[in-house]
Amino acid sequence: MISGGRSVDAAKKSFKEADIDGHKNLIVYELDLENLSSIKSFADKCLHESRIDFLILNAGIMALPKLEYTVHGFEKQIGTNHYGHFYLTKLLLDKMKAQTFKSRIIAVSSKAHTRGKVDLTDIHFKKDRKYDAWLAYGQSKSAMILFVKELADQLVASNITCLSLHPGVIATGLSKHLGPVISHVLLPLFVADKNVAQGAATTIAACFDPSFDTEGKRGSYLSDCQIVEPNEQCQDVSKTLRKQLWEVNEKELHAALQLK
Repeated sequence: MISGGRSVDAAKKSFKEADIDGHKNLIVYELDLENLSSIKSFADKCLHESRIDFLILNAGIMALPKLEYTVHGFEKQIGTNHYGHFYLTKLLLDKMKAQTFKSRIIAVSSKAHTRGKVDLTDIHFKKDRKYDAWLAYGQSKSAMILFVKELADQLVASNITCLSLHPGVIATGLSKHLGPVISHVLLPLFVADKNVAQGAATTIAACFDPSFDTEGKRGSYLSDCQIVEPNEQCQDVSKTLRKQLWEVNEKELHAALQLK
């Protein structure tokens, strides 16, 4: 298994402390999802592997108190949580499509997607939209649900199943950017209801449950190991928003790579 992390040493330490079976067989490569060059370097290493069975898009940052941008000019939460994963997936997709066996792409979203709609007119808070930490976080997680739905539509005739999910509210380092006052006020809305092992259950189900690999279930959003409906915007019944978001992502990613 291959894992990516900003700090290779910290990632290895976490695996060791978690006492994960077979952690000595894990390979950890540096991966900074804010930086397109780092993503490209990570993807190149993955492409040397014989096969990709599961691509789990699990990294993220949450509720940055101040508006920040990546080196490529993306609002940092959507830049990390969505654009970084979008680019990584694109780099690995041809290899996965060429494989003759079934594989899956799993995107970890959040029930917090309900707190922020995708606004394609000002997705990076550079115009008139006032920045809000939870609005930006929710937008990034909404974007991942829409991304998976569009990707599933594009891969309907392939061997790849795409799913997004809410893992549950888990006590991890994700909330490190929250100050004590903000944590006290807002985190009760997202009270930790699972330990790490329980929180991983829906991701594991997304990888291995054969029932999700059937027509009509690809592109679904999961919670507690079963399909649930996201908010109305992310249901995107007309399939319009997911396509528009994809086009914006492609255009902005292309521009960022040209300036890199």
